[in-house]
Amino acid sequence: MALRPRTVKAGSLAAIAVPSVLGSTLVAPASAFAPVVQDIPGAATQAPKSLFTSTVQPTLSQVAVQIRQQAEQAKQTQQAPATTAVQPIQKTYTAQATQQTTPSATFQSAQAAQPSAQPTLAQVAQTPAATQAPAATQAPAATQSAATPAAQPAQTAQATQAASGVAATRTNQTFLSYTSPAGTTSQYHVYAEGVDFSKPVGVVFYFDGDYWRNDQSKVYDPSGELAQMAASAAAQNMLFVPVISPDANRYDAGVTWWEDMERNGEFFRSFASSFIAANGVDSSNVWTMGYSGGAEFITYELNTKPQTWRNGGGSIMIAGGGLDEGTPSDALKSQPMFWYANSNDGSGETYPQTWSARGAVEGGYNAYRNAGYTNASATVLNGSGHFDYNFSQILSNSLTKGKATAAPKVEQKTEQKKSEQKQQNTQRARTMSSATYQSYTSPAGTTSQYHVYANNLDYSKPVGVVFYFDGDYWQRDESKVYTPDEGMLAAMGKIANARNMVFVPVISPDTNASGDGITWWEDMNTNGEFFRSFAKSFVSENNLDASQVWTMGYSGGAE
Repeated sequence: MALRPRTVKAGSLAAIAVPSVLGSTLVAPASAFAPVVQDIPGAATQAPKSLFTSTVQPTLSQVAVQIRQQAEQAKQTQQAPATTAVQPIQKTYTAQATQQTTPSATFQSAQAAQPSAQPTLAQVAQTPAATQAPAATQAPAATQSAATPAAQPAQTAQATQAASGVAATRTNQTFLSYTSPAGTTSQYHVYAEGVDFSKPVGVVFYFDGDYWRNDQSKVYDPSGELAQMAASAAAQNMLFVPVISPDANRYDAGVTWWEDMERNGEFFRSFASSFIAANGVDSSNVWTMGYSGGAEFITYELNTKPQTWRNGGGSIMIAGGGLDEGTPSDALKSQPMFWYANSNDGSGETYPQTWSARGAVEGGYNAYRNAGYTNASATVLNGSGHFDYNFSQILSNSLTKGKATAAPKVEQKTEQKKSEQKQQNTQRARTMSSATYQSYTSPAGTTSQYHVYANNLDYSKPVGVVFYFDGDYWQRDESKVYTPDEGMLAAMGKIANARNMVFVPVISPDTNASGDGITWWEDMNTNGEFFRSFAKSFVSENNLDASQVWTMGYSGGAE
């Protein structure tokens, strides 16, 4: 997966194309790939090689073990990747002259403000009360020398600081910094030239492959290939935002997106949400693009987790993008997912040599298709190995194809949603009675209790609901949920009922009163599954207005 110093050849998109849908006559072979040879004009004539062969791909954890073993062996034979005299990840970049075929780009130096790092709940749970919080680490400031061609008009727009900690950007900016709520910091570039902000604006976030030295990665050469890719994005009125991995360990596998995916995923989702909000980006036109290890990050992490940061868009995976563990997100099944691999980009082309980019593409495509992704395709290109990809052309073709095949945008579904909501609102809610200590067991077998406050409701009108989660406690007399007939819960119930809403306090399924006590936040996967299942069942069975569902939490319940 790792990048090496490379020579980019004049690649073409002559391809053996493997579209996701070949028509009603398609007979599914043993592999999900149906070989269809497609000649693209201007391509070099080349005998097409066979499509993907059946391979057993090592998991990412196995790859990490192999990397460490190979690194140790390499050190003994003086063949280890160079890790000495490495530039810091916030290295100052000095723009170099580019060829005439490279799009002209003007960069401005800017440093985004970094919000203070707050401890996560997991860190709070593991830190004794008497332990002092560590001081927040400041990333060194980065500066950028402007590369401004004489014919380039002067840029006068200033980046406006947004409350989210991400700057609203209307010009090209490099090496901006962002720190997530968990305290993870890294940098990113913004390519905004050629984008018309009077129209809806999309965005392409880019993740590069693994590297040991800065000169092995495109993200440290913002006026090179990245500028060409940015031109492809701007042609579709989309910002182009390469993001640098927060990984600071340049040994073993080098700097990667996939070695600590939970941390990197938290960082990126937080950054993406902030960037989209700060720049007014159309959240239904948000694309991700990854190369090699960056493609693995998309398919293993981003597209298997809730899509809270976007409502639509697509994903482009080049020379990677497998999936042998985890479950694809249901939210993306109709969104475009496009894989690309060179025909001979197999085992031996990367580090470690047991990993095959082509095999990863095959495995990822099959996994997502089997999970019900209907707008997925994989294309085998006639390029040479792992370092011969025409990124800008792949991006341009993918965005064009995605526009033609994408599911309707959110706004196009508005009338249908209004109609469905109107029909739902004309159905009367089921008459309910107030009750305490009702039990519910989720499909996963998690059980807990809840109360219902349903007094003086007008069932001739839509009825909403407020679900309430109390704070942490060790003994029952420390929580409001165990005094349902008096005190604050009853008062809150009256307030909700006065607004024609049922009030439903839910007791946490947590049964361990030691340590941090009974909480909602210690096992959020279990508690989340329980509540989502309960809420869906409660709203459906009582025919409540699904557009009037509120949640209310106190202390740990708010978390």
